[in-house]
Amino acid sequence: MAENKYTLVYFNARGSAEVSRLLLSAAGQPFEDKRIERADWPTLKASGETPFGQLPYLIVTKPDGQQFKLAQTHAIERYIARKFGLFGKDEFEEGKVDMYREYIRDMQYAMMKVLINPDETAKAEGKTNLKEKTFPETLAKINEILGEGKCEYFVDSGLSAADLSMFNNLEFIAGFLYDGDIEKASGGSAYPNIAKLSDGIKGNPRIAEWLKSRPVTEH
Repeated sequence: MAENKYTLVYFNARGSAEVSRLLLSAAGQPFEDKRIERADWPTLKASGETPFGQLPYLIVTKPDGQQFKLAQTHAIERYIARKFGLFGKDEFEEGKVDMYREYIRDMQYAMMKVLINPDETAKAEGKTNLKEKTFPETLAKINEILGEGKCEYFVDSGLSAADLSMFNNLEFIAGFLYDGDIEKASGGSAYPNIAKLSDGIKGNPRIAEWLKSRPVTEH
């Protein structure tokens, strides 16, 4: 039976598309990873091909050739996660997955606030605050949450979008604060449940293949 085909369009970076790529990879779903160079973006944006003049967007092509385009990072992630059973087994787990993803996103917003600060002195102070206060508090809470479950993941049914969001966040933290060292970002012995989650994701054969084959980019 013919299946849908998926094309994910984004810049040549992990950025706002990486969780979707991780979700598709975890699901074992082949997809076209279409990467746009920055110099080509104005032309694509002006073409009207994107739903809202933004990246990323997902193109779903049905067997009969009909296409459906979906924009907005988090809408794309939820669509993929629900489509391929990575959003929890029932309404309670779905609620938890969504809640944990929002909590993880708070960490990303805190990083972005520091990252875009044009004042280098203030940026350095912000990084120190993230390392010494903001992240230890948040990571301690996440470590506690993970320790309450029956497996290494956020919900008992197994791997979900929350876990992949957390892993992506750890990669972001590693690149921003620890020279790319994800072991330091995950806290090691200080946060053993987070380290276990990270190791579990890296040990997933489908995800491991994606991590090995994806283009190497700064962000």
